[in-house]
Amino acid sequence: MCYALLHVRLLLIAAAFVFAIAQVSLGQQVSRQSVCHEIAVIGAVKRPQRLEARAGIRLLELLTKVGGPSERAGSTVQVLHSNCDVSESRLRDTYHLADVRVGRADVNPVLSAGDIVVLPEADSVFVFGNVRKPQTIVLTSPTTLRTAIAAAGGVTKPGDLVTVRISRRLAPGRRETIVLSFNLVLAGHGEDKLLQPWDIIEVSDEFGNFNWPAPLRPIWDPPLRSRMEISC
Repeated sequence: MCYALLHVRLLLIAAAFVFAIAQVSLGQQVSRQSVCHEIAVIGAVKRPQRLEARAGIRLLELLTKVGGPSERAGSTVQVLHSNCDVSESRLRDTYHLADVRVGRADVNPVLSAGDIVVLPEADSVFVFGNVRKPQTIVLTSPTTLRTAIAAAGGVTKPGDLVTVRISRRLAPGRRETIVLSFNLVLAGHGEDKLLQPWDIIEVSDEFGNFNWPAPLRPIWDPPLRSRMEISC
């Protein structure tokens, strides 16, 4: 009797296992069929989403449907082409966003089902410390130290000893620190540094003191292994 009950239970477990596998397989087929009728738009756009792959739809029209680029969009648009065969690698085309937005025909391709449109975010810098509005600033054009601090609302507590510390990424795991007198920069006696992508700018208090003993480490970079101090 016990063996019979055990046999029945094993059969029920096996049947449930087979049913679960069938459900997963069906779900994957439905998901793949859905993807193969849509185009995904992701990244720095106002409304990232999947849209129906209407015949003849072009890149510019698709960007318009998702609200266009966001304020954090970079200068390029990437299109990953696919024939819905996940076993094959996707082909990638890259276009300049400005050319796409003016409707140039040679950079406004017809898209197909399964394509993915990606708008990467622009390079940025981060300003914090003795400023009115600590924030991330998108580098849409060449930006100097004075411009970045002005965009962050300016210095909250000015003083002759106000110092700026720029932490700059040189290579993975390696950064340098550039220390400047902000008043000398304002007076034109110090170099108004041209900022580079992912610079971290910290402004000291009116006595030249920093809130952090070392430049704040961004989440996109590994811990500092070495630091070079440069004084101007």
